[in-house]
Amino acid sequence: MSVTVSTNIDLIRELRLRQWARGHYVHLESRSRSWHPIVLDEMRRRDEELLEAGVLDPAAQLAFVPLAPNTLHELAAAS
Repeated sequence: MSVTVSTNIDLIRELRLRQWARGHYVHLESRSRSWHPIVLDEMRRRDEELLEAGVLDPAAQLAFVPLAPNTLHELAAAS
């Protein structure tokens, strides 16, 4: 993992930022352009990994609606 974004940052700091980015991954539409370039780069890499694995479907991301955690929801059986 070489520094591709900036040569002014040491390797330890870069690795910490990349680890943080993986642990706090969010979808592209939820990211802020003000985040550190290394964080954005690592999240972009994670996007590519998920797309290659077939886990990340850009069209499905927009259709996902989370359920409120403090309510009960009954799911009907598939027919």
